[in-house]
Amino acid sequence: IEQIVALRPDLVIETTFHSPELVGYLRSLGINVYVYPTLATIPDIERAIAGLGAAVGESAAATELIAGMERELAEITARLSTVPRKNIRALHMDSDVAYYAKHISLNDIYARAGIKNVTNELNSDLTRFLSKEEIVALDPELILLTDWGSYAKEGVAGQKAMIMADPAYQTIQAVRKEAIFGVQGKHLLTTSHYIVRGVRDVAKIAYPEAFDKGKDGE
Repeated sequence: IEQIVALRPDLVIETTFHSPELVGYLRSLGINVYVYPTLATIPDIERAIAGLGAAVGESAAATELIAGMERELAEITARLSTVPRKNIRALHMDSDVAYYAKHISLNDIYARAGIKNVTNELNSDLTRFLSKEEIVALDPELILLTDWGSYAKEGVAGQKAMIMADPAYQTIQAVRKEAIFGVQGKHLLTTSHYIVRGVRDVAKIAYPEAFDKGKDGE
């Protein structure tokens, strides 16, 4: 805290992961603090953008950024409305492992892209890594990988090869059909305005036919 005070910042951006006492103490010293909320949906992210914009005196820029997000989401929704919906159950994996959390932004990305997060079938409140047995039992039709995470150095191709070669995963639909695709981590795993690009990326994988009809806005 002493180091923060010594820097004499105009604004400290904190998160809800830290104690309210810390925020209160910093404010008692006359330091302006913006508390960045926990983000699990696109509306959450838009509210955070608006709040941060107000905190730094850039409300107009924040409003413009949010409007751009909404325009892109509307265009994606319009494209998806032109094709029949599919019952695609997807799983995000970090190489050959997967993670479960109940309240995550992936749920909103998948829903807006017209697919389902297969891990929601676990209906658990416990945040944890999934066992291989659980992954096999979930049997996703689609597996998504990113260039972020523990195995980022392997690249998407390397991660896919690990999954395809794992004897435990040979019965999974996504493995049998090689329905394993890469999405940029800054789109799929972000809690920023880039999340709408994650929606587009996933929608294009699940419904390529909806994006083959004319310019897709990129």
